[in-house]
Amino acid sequence: MPGIFVSYRRIDSEGHSGNLFYRLRQRFGRDSVFMDTEGGIPPGKDFTKAIEGAVNSVDAMLVIIGRQWLACTDKQGRRRLDNPEDWVRREVAAALRRGIYVLPVLVGGATLPLKEELPEEIAGLVLKQKQEISSTRWDYDVAQIFRELEKVVPPNPETDDQPSPWPRRLKSIAGWVGLSVGGVLAFLVTVFFMAFMSVEMVGGVHEAHFVTWSLAILFLLFGAPFIIRVATARRVEYARWAGWGSLGVLALLAAMATVNVLTQEREGDYEVSVDPPQIRFAWDGKRPASESIKVTVMNTGRKSATFELSSYFLGELPRGVVMIRDDTCNDRVVAAGAECSARVTFEPKWLEPDESRREIEGHFRVQATRKRKWSFPLNIRRTPEQ
Repeated sequence: MPGIFVSYRRIDSEGHSGNLFYRLRQRFGRDSVFMDTEGGIPPGKDFTKAIEGAVNSVDAMLVIIGRQWLACTDKQGRRRLDNPEDWVRREVAAALRRGIYVLPVLVGGATLPLKEELPEEIAGLVLKQKQEISSTRWDYDVAQIFRELEKVVPPNPETDDQPSPWPRRLKSIAGWVGLSVGGVLAFLVTVFFMAFMSVEMVGGVHEAHFVTWSLAILFLLFGAPFIIRVATARRVEYARWAGWGSLGVLALLAAMATVNVLTQEREGDYEVSVDPPQIRFAWDGKRPASESIKVTVMNTGRKSATFELSSYFLGELPRGVVMIRDDTCNDRVVAAGAECSARVTFEPKWLEPDESRREIEGHFRVQATRKRKWSFPLNIRRTPEQ
């Protein structure tokens, strides 16, 4: 049987009573709080017997008093409390006769009636310690009520369901849609980075490490709060939805990690050899004709790959000094064991004579399918004038 009875007048405080009823159910359990609506009386059951049975079996009663509670009248214009058959009067009188815990709860700015304003059988209500509920401090006031009720009624949140203004099916659909959209966005972000980020990033961070850290950050942002909510939830419905959300996030992270593992580079997947392994040009400070060296790039790895060739120098050089021409590596797939080639051309006409620089150091770079990079020496050596 219920442990707390909520007595109220619909015309006086239905909204406040309904909200308080939901909070009581969340705290003390669905079957521990009785109210004449919201499933308190099953269909077909005698209303009078149900009310009387509930009043005679509860451990505590909350009497919700609004501004019209005392002066509310019937169709004949008589004050309802003056009628011995008035349900509110009968409920309060029965609770006072039984000597159970009775708490007057004042809502909407109401005040506790005077003793002489009440029928004799419920005049003892004014002797009870009252509790006000204000809209500006609703949570605090409700917490005070809970604290007093817990002295006589043990809390039992495990048996409660969270009330929701949304239908369960609509809430379920909205949850799955939100999870799906979030999953698609996270997947697209991961694919973007995996497709466009190279192996060597700023600071030498490997792409696999980058994706791993991305997954960890996503988990901290989305997964951890859900799990914490499950661990600290005091209501089963919150825990249930947080649990499903946690499983969804973890499943998403597992799928992303699987994609990362399947696409992650393995030892020997991408390897190259370059002939010649060192590229050197000699320059005597004059401006002779251009010089070219053919460079052959062989795919010595296990996977086919596309190769991007580039040059890099430690100091600034005028544009066009070193050019890569006749490139057969770019924009085509080189099978394992096959090779491609390009010509590295030195154009000294773009250089100004500089006696202080004896050697210009640089690198000839080969990048395979945006996965790995190799660097080979590319130097311009200044020879003394004869």
